[in-house]
Amino acid sequence: MPTHAASSLTTSFRTSRKMLLVATVSIIVIVTVITVMAAVYLRQQIQLRTESITQNLSHSIEQNIHALIETVDVSLQNTVDEMSRQLALGKVNPRVLSVFISRQLQRQPKMAYMRATNEQGDVIYGPGDAIPTKNIADRAYFGRLRDHAQGHLLLSQVLVCKSSGKWVWSFARRINQPDGSFGGVVFAAITIDQLHADFAKYNLDNGDALSLRNGDLGLIERYVAGQPNVLPPGDRRISKPFADALKKNKMQGTYVSGNTSIDGTSRIHTYRHNAKYDFVINVGMSGDASLTQWRQHTQLGALLVAAFIMAILTLAWALLRYWKEHEHNLTTVLRNQQALTDSEERFRSLFSTMSEGVALHRVVTDAQGQAVDYEILEVNPAFELQTGMTRSQVVGKLATLAYRVSPAPFLAIFAQVARTQISCRFEQRFEPWHKDFVIHVCSPAFGYFATVFEDITEHKRLTQQLQERESFVVGIMDSLVDNIAVVDRDGTILAVNAAWREFGLQHGATNPNEVGVGANYLEACANSGENAHAVAAMTGIRSVLAGTAPEFVSDVYSYANHWFRMRVLPLRNSTHAALVIHQDITDNHIMQQRLRDSEAHYRLLAEHISDVIWVLDIQTGRFTYISPSIHTLCGYTVEEIMAHPMEMTLTPLSKAVVHGRIKTRIALLMSGETTHTTEVTEVDLIHRDGHLIHTEVVGTYMQDDHGMPTEIIGVSRDIGDRKQLQELQNASHQQMTLQYQEIVALQDQLLMQALRDPLTGLHNRRYMDEALPSELARAKREGYPMSLIMIDVDHFKKVNDTYGHSVGDQVLVALATVLKNNARESDIVCRYGGEEFLVAMPRMLPMQARVRIDDWRSQVANTSI
Repeated sequence: MPTHAASSLTTSFRTSRKMLLVATVSIIVIVTVITVMAAVYLRQQIQLRTESITQNLSHSIEQNIHALIETVDVSLQNTVDEMSRQLALGKVNPRVLSVFISRQLQRQPKMAYMRATNEQGDVIYGPGDAIPTKNIADRAYFGRLRDHAQGHLLLSQVLVCKSSGKWVWSFARRINQPDGSFGGVVFAAITIDQLHADFAKYNLDNGDALSLRNGDLGLIERYVAGQPNVLPPGDRRISKPFADALKKNKMQGTYVSGNTSIDGTSRIHTYRHNAKYDFVINVGMSGDASLTQWRQHTQLGALLVAAFIMAILTLAWALLRYWKEHEHNLTTVLRNQQALTDSEERFRSLFSTMSEGVALHRVVTDAQGQAVDYEILEVNPAFELQTGMTRSQVVGKLATLAYRVSPAPFLAIFAQVARTQISCRFEQRFEPWHKDFVIHVCSPAFGYFATVFEDITEHKRLTQQLQERESFVVGIMDSLVDNIAVVDRDGTILAVNAAWREFGLQHGATNPNEVGVGANYLEACANSGENAHAVAAMTGIRSVLAGTAPEFVSDVYSYANHWFRMRVLPLRNSTHAALVIHQDITDNHIMQQRLRDSEAHYRLLAEHISDVIWVLDIQTGRFTYISPSIHTLCGYTVEEIMAHPMEMTLTPLSKAVVHGRIKTRIALLMSGETTHTTEVTEVDLIHRDGHLIHTEVVGTYMQDDHGMPTEIIGVSRDIGDRKQLQELQNASHQQMTLQYQEIVALQDQLLMQALRDPLTGLHNRRYMDEALPSELARAKREGYPMSLIMIDVDHFKKVNDTYGHSVGDQVLVALATVLKNNARESDIVCRYGGEEFLVAMPRMLPMQARVRIDDWRSQVANTSI
């Protein structure tokens, strides 16, 4: 059957060969023309689409910057109003004004800071320390506002913040005294880093640029997607096409920068000038992504056309002359193609699943056969993960273009491997990726080479950490003042610190090796002869090394006018090794002797000071010592006080407080709490003549070797005068606190009155004027709809004329209630004026808004007053 069909097809072809050839040529011409026309049309559409995107984006960014400046200006105006109000009252309250500025900052999170100055330029109002720490009188905008009485918002050039050192865009307004004279400025700023972060949110393609300039074309911020900014803030350089476009139309325009762009990248630009705040937004898009896609589609179309032509010609040729041979060849080709596909699939599977990054390359040579570059033919997914570069960014490109370096990386090594086909490997650090690689290079064919990237970053990091930890441990040992050595089970010294080596050289060793690593400490002790301390040390070290003793501590011994204590401890996580520590306690020994000598001097001092020093035995509740100044404090002699319990001079309330404190403190000390052994208590005493004495008692609890509290050492002093002064201060503080709370409550009430309609409780027109531009800007930026509904009560004047204004107010309140009860949380409902209401509904389509209007109309119709 197939043979018969082939014979019929061959016979039919022979009879209509000319028709087939004419049809083939016609189809080829038609397909080619259609493909070329489609490519030209797509190229034009890409150009128009890029221009439209830049125009829309520039308009959106201009509105966003405009809205941002307006929100900053609202905060500045509010602060100017608040400070003018305080100046009208006669004096500015720095604390209240600073709190007010802090609230403005909380409502405007994009502002970096906001401060206010006095007429000399001292920054004294705002969050933080109220003491002047800097002066901005040298700022240009301060001088302009000081010399001109206009109340306009002033936008400064970009400048470096004195406190943070960052570039900022500043805004300022003048503050006037009640008589109209200059009273200072209030200023705020947005960091250039904040503008950079906002621009980065627009998801531009690599190489697209956004720039913000002031009215003098001084650069405020320039953001280039995927590339560093090469222009510093304040730079006034612009491309020639931009300058020509501004001459034709200063307010807005579209132009192509070409190769005259500042960074050499050709882009389609759209600029817009904001007349109110005098700034320029310039959006430039290279359209590389779209052009790349267009080229890919064009190449694909050309390949398809070429494939189609070849298929038509091959089919015609085969049908005309070689059907049988073609059938046989086709079977062979299909079989070989399947085998090739299977082999290629296995290779690609291995290629894709390798953990090492692999790339295939072809060496590019000049006319003399010298290697000048290499082309990247293919990369695997691991290569993309390791380098952060996608396959589309590198495959099919020369290395100098893909990696943006010249000459191509490691060109000499790779060319040598491709020419000799001798493999090699080398290690390299790639700083842009912060990684270390071992690069294996081999050549599958002459002029070609493959690279395998083995990531050794983690291995090198761990090696470095190990070296750092070893240095850290050695550093810790060398920084300790105690003499430390580590000995093994035979007494051989394994490690010593610097203090140990110095100790050995200072006390008999003639060279560092005698007491350093490798020396035997037990042998050194044995060679000391009949020295009792050396014999005891040798015995103690052996007992610790053998595990028969948990530790060894020798008695204090002296050597060359120094006193030492030896401690031997088993080394943790080690088998039969120990730490030998020599502690120099010379200072402690001398201090103890001095303490004994000075104890008599301190007792003599206690006898003559005005404060009462005493020692109380906790078990008996009696004083074991009390200084003679007790007679001056409460009229009793030392003998009278010591003959009675401590409660003799206490008031009943103080007696209960003292007993409770002692009981609580003893319980804490018995539970192991030893961080707070001293406490301060106020105690009232009764003088011998009967009047009350206010005293402050500082008591320290002393414990025995078992941690049991035994006595209290204390100092009592008369604080009667201080108590009187403290009571006066507390009364004054309470009065100031009440006044401050009243001021804050009044401010909140005034703010509510400024933003709410007092009759209906809805937002007023001022609130809508401030909130609506921000909502519209957000809707444009995020691309969602917004419906605005204006509501007016028909014939409302007749209601007032017929029933009176009080009934008219009830009608307005009823209408406001219907609107509030049927509004969403995101809706803004305000009384716009008189009987007019305005409702802003974000994310609501016009058809949905019409349904909502009909519902309100029906509910109002069914409402009776």
